[in-house]
Amino acid sequence: MDPIEHASIPAIAYLSFSNPDPINLMMFILGSVFPDFDVFAKEHRSYLHSLFFLVPLALLSTLLPWLKMFAVGVAFHLALDAFSGVVPFLYPWKRKGYGLELIVKMKDSQISISARIVSGYPTPKIERTLKLNRSIPLGLLTLALIIKSFS
Repeated sequence: MDPIEHASIPAIAYLSFSNPDPINLMMFILGSVFPDFDVFAKEHRSYLHSLFFLVPLALLSTLLPWLKMFAVGVAFHLALDAFSGVVPFLYPWKRKGYGLELIVKMKDSQISISARIVSGYPTPKIERTLKLNRSIPLGLLTLALIIKSFS
């Protein structure tokens, strides 16, 4: 997922299911994008995609309430990534990550849905190119919803 998708999907969820507060929304969006800063580390989907980052952050948020929505955003990010690849939940102790692949098959008038757990390893650091074309409409929709919610 790209940063626009990681920001937009949680923002839309927050605006849909809560009484919106601008500070909470900002912290939620920042948390939902933050784990991808590990792209600057040796491997993407590494330290910041691990429970060894999320659990201490969640515990710290019990002492610092403003950090709570940031931690929820990080958890949301990990969940989204688990649907778009693998997440090494125990990194650096274990590099292997897991995800969930949902498969929808349509044939004639029948639809079947199945799921399977996938596994793999973090991607080594390489040059990255972001293609944002498909995300721009989602980002614009999200921006419109944010403006509407707070105007």
